[in-house]
Amino acid sequence: ERTLAIAEALRARGARATVLTGQGSRALTFERAAARTGFELRFAEIPARPASAPFAFLRTRRLLGDLDPDLVHVVSPALAGLAGALASSIGAPYVLELDREPMQRLPHGAPGLCAVAITSPTLAAPAVNVGRVPRDLLVVARHAPEPGEVSAKYAADGASVRIACSGGLDDVHGTDTFVEAVRVLGQPPRPCHFAILGEGPREALLRR
Repeated sequence: ERTLAIAEALRARGARATVLTGQGSRALTFERAAARTGFELRFAEIPARPASAPFAFLRTRRLLGDLDPDLVHVVSPALAGLAGALASSIGAPYVLELDREPMQRLPHGAPGLCAVAITSPTLAAPAVNVGRVPRDLLVVARHAPEPGEVSAKYAADGASVRIACSGGLDDVHGTDTFVEAVRVLGQPPRPCHFAILGEGPREALLRR
């Protein structure tokens, strides 16, 4: 979703946008979004550890070099090493985006890293303390509408309020915090609906 949001925002501003992704279950979603929005879609090998898949890395580097990007944006901390190796080899600046707390130090010393985007201010502390990312590189990236842009039907007096969190239902994404918040908040005077969206190893526990 973040990849598509970035590509659509760039296209809306008249910029060229190319999405590189691996073949898989999301391929059809990407193809439909590309047809609707007008960004270019290219399927590529995405070796998370370039050293263990050198030929796949070389093929991906060749593809990226042919595209000659002005900026490379990578939306997964798992690809931090790949991002640095690719961008450095073609001489392009790059942005690394974190959507979760890093579990270890992130490789960020490659030349060309101009920002580390975090999807929430709460990720700043773990990005610095665990990921060892320099604080001056952190930027909070929002790929969703500002609160004032939300449809008026949800702001109308008496309308039900929907509060949800989404992500992998695992130990990393803090769904327990959301459940506790629901318990503490209870039901305010306005009708309120809470939802957790996702799947993962904690799904059965959350259903109970």
